[in-house]
Amino acid sequence: MLHRQRDSMPYNTSSRTLWRVPVTSVCARLHEDFLGDLKNRLQVHFRLSKAFVMIRKNIASIPGVYFPEGLVVGDVFACHFNAKGRTPRHMLTALTFLSRCQKDLREIMEYPTSTASGPIPAVDNVDCVPSPLLLVAGVASSIAHCGILGPAHLSSFSVISPGTTQSTFMCRTAYANKLPLALTWRAVDVARQQLAIQKRMPRNDSTAERERDYSFQPFAQVIQPGEAPNVSHAFTGDLL
Repeated sequence: MLHRQRDSMPYNTSSRTLWRVPVTSVCARLHEDFLGDLKNRLQVHFRLSKAFVMIRKNIASIPGVYFPEGLVVGDVFACHFNAKGRTPRHMLTALTFLSRCQKDLREIMEYPTSTASGPIPAVDNVDCVPSPLLLVAGVASSIAHCGILGPAHLSSFSVISPGTTQSTFMCRTAYANKLPLALTWRAVDVARQQLAIQKRMPRNDSTAERERDYSFQPFAQVIQPGEAPNVSHAFTGDLL
């Protein structure tokens, strides 16, 4: 959806009027395969702390992402792309962010934290060993109201969007189906549009993220929060 003149100017944080922009919402949970045995408190603490340092670092390198501390609860976090500022190709950028996190989490998992917990053991036939789930994510796309809310002495930036509950629902759906990723139909539609635009753009860089081509497959029929009684497909894809 294009920004309309009667809406407030996007990303004008000095204004007390909310603006409307398309936002990609992500809700993700660190999987128990990554955390390991919960009785090993040293390992769980190490992996949680290292994981969120890495996640914050990756988010800090992306413009326009809204990620306050209040969106981190235990092993779950949420963030919004294109909300607080302009995020180019925000859906593809969100998928690239999740892919990068998966790779970084595997490096953390392979780091020994104690004599009882070492790196992932090497095996002769890697194909016969399923890859552990490290991060499970739900992704949604919607038009959101963004801006400063609250009294002057307690005001804060806020994102009001159905994508918040829909990405959370997608994350729970992915976790229940043992999948690394679940997307709403609208998120897949936006991703495919941005992929089509990206393919037509001149290649002025050689990064892998820039040339990455994602594919999506439906895996379940769901009723999204805010879309009842309409039934739609939930999609998944490969982040690695």
